[in-house]
Parts: sequence; C-alpha cells; structure tokens
Amino acid sequence: EYNLYMKILHCIFSFTVGGAETMLVDIINQQVHNHEVGLCIINDVYDINLLNKVNRKCKILLLKRTKGSRNIGDIITLNSMIYSFHPNIIHCHNSRIINFLLIRMIYHTIITVHDTQLPLMGVKRFKHIVGISQAVGNDLQKRNIKKYNIIHNGIVTSALSPKTAPFLSNRKQCKILQISRLEHTKKGQHILIEALNILFQKKTLPFVNISVDFIGDGSSLAYLQDLVSKWGLEKSVHFLGIKDRDYIYTHIKDYDMLVQPSINEGFGLTVAEGMVVGIPVLVSNIEGPMEIINYGKYGYTFQNAVPLSLAQQIEYMIKHPDETQQLALQGQKYAKMNYDISTMIEKYDQIYSK
Repeated sequence: EYNLYMKILHCIFSFTVGGAETMLVDIINQQVHNHEVGLCIINDVYDINLLNKVNRKCKILLLKRTKGSRNIGDIITLNSMIYSFHPNIIHCHNSRIINFLLIRMIYHTIITVHDTQLPLMGVKRFKHIVGISQAVGNDLQKRNIKKYNIIHNGIVTSALSPKTAPFLSNRKQCKILQISRLEHTKKGQHILIEALNILFQKKTLPFVNISVDFIGDGSSLAYLQDLVSKWGLEKSVHFLGIKDRDYIYTHIKDYDMLVQPSINEGFGLTVAEGMVVGIPVLVSNIEGPMEIINYGKYGYTFQNAVPLSLAQQIEYMIKHPDETQQLALQGQKYAKMNYDISTMIEKYDQIYSK
C-alpha cells in the first residue's frame, strides 16, 4: 500500500561512527530494495569504513565542506548536487541542514531527531518531524513543537547472534558489557565503575568474579581510566575501544548482562540489541531506555546517577539468576517484535507517501 517507488536523499553533516550514522546505514540498506536512494554528506568528516558498509546501489554525494565554513559556494554546489539527483524526498538528520536548502519548497522535507536536548534550529521549517522515541517526542513538546511522529529505531534482528547459555551459566563469573561513546557526563560510565567498586568493597559477592568491558571511544577515556586506577580495578575493567558492528553483533552473546548507565538518552539502541540477543539488560530509570524495556517489564532499572542503586541491582540480578533469565527471555521476544527494522522502514514509507 505504501511501497511507492521514490527517490530519497538522506542528508547529514558528518558520517563517523555514532548511533545516528549507524542507524542511517541500516535504513539506506533496507530502502535501496524498493527506492532509489542517495546519501549526501555535507562536511569533509566521514569514516571510510562506515561508508563502505552502505549498499553500492546508494549514490554517495560528498560536498567536502570545511566544518563551520560560511562559503556561499558550498551552498550553491550543494543545491546543484541535490537538484541533479532530483529527489522526491529530502530526509535530513540534522535540523540546521534546512538552512542550506535554497529551493526546499519543491521537495518533501523530513527531519529525524535522534536524541533529546539537541539544538533544533530550523526544525519547524520541515514538512515532517520524526522523533526516535517518546522521550524525544516529550522533549519536542517542551520546545513547543506539537506536530511530529514517533518512529522507533530498528535493528536487523537476524544479524545478531543469540545467546544460548542461560544467565550466569558459569556461576563464578559475571561479565558485564557497556557500549557507547565514552562521554561520562551523558553516558554515565563513571557510575558503573563506582558501582563495581562498591560491590568489591562490600564483599557480598565473594563467589563471583565480576568484570566490565567498555566498547567505544571518546573524550572521557583518560578520566575513566584514572577512576579505574583510583579504585584499583585494572584487572576487572577493560576498555576495548571502538569495535565495528559485526564484532559487536557476534560478541554480545558472550556477556552475562548489558548495563546502560546513561544520565540522559533519547533511545539507547544498544539496550534493544542486548534484549534481542537474549542477555539481561539493566538501565538507568530515564525516559529513553525505560521506554525500550517497557518501563521495567522487560529489563531491570536503577536510580539515575546513583552508583549504590546500580550496585544493589547488579547484586540482586546475580543472586536471582532464574528470575533474571526469565526476564531476559521475555525481553527477547518483546524486542524482536517491536524493534525489527522492517517495522521502522514501513513507518517511514507511510510518511514519505503522504
């Protein structure tokens, strides 16, 4: 019904490894089967490995503008590139891009808002606004933006290797995974490190060797490493750096739980990925991650930014392995049903067709 053939051009300022960009690769790789799709990257900031994951059917337009440049020539070149692609839909992933489109009235413009608390200059000039979660929708409402759709991010669920062993099958070891940019003021990695220290100080779980692996890179790496040294946790906390998605999708199943200690988060796709694999998830009780676990129905929660609360919840899960396993299995079914990418693509097609 909605599967009309369209020419869709996705526009984004930069294309490095991040939640919005990784999501965009998935969207494009699904859309190329039914539509003609292009990707326009405005700034000269892109990860070639990520770009290589985009389906060859997608036309790549690289403007190579210097970040922050006000050169009018860039704007003219950009509009000429867009015009030559001749899209029906211009789907932007940064709100300020609307200011670069000189003849936007001839196109159907759509913006996806990928997080809460983002700068949203020009967002009301788009014909359609999409938020990736109800948390983002609530943030839009607070800013007096009333007309928007919610389309949850989706996962290629078939690409994830499922966990077959039950929770804590090796009763002497609990391996915790955390995946996100190392920006502790937003993602809260320091809260997890401090919670681990509390568990070690309390010595209430002497029979379990708990370890934490952080996947990701960012400006907080040195700060977090110093915190690990301060508490003497070098043997238990490991920073694995950036890993590509193939690595992550193959290795999530090797862990006993996924912890997302974000202080603010618009969605938190890694939580849904952990659920699809079938490992228990533990998140801070903030809007985005809570929405994914259906407000505690399919995952565990702790008090946002409180290390003691996080430590207590990890301890509870370890001491109640059967209950934790059951919740993980229920969460797996729920996530596969609600967060498969096919649902997301169909909802975007419905908006495009308007």
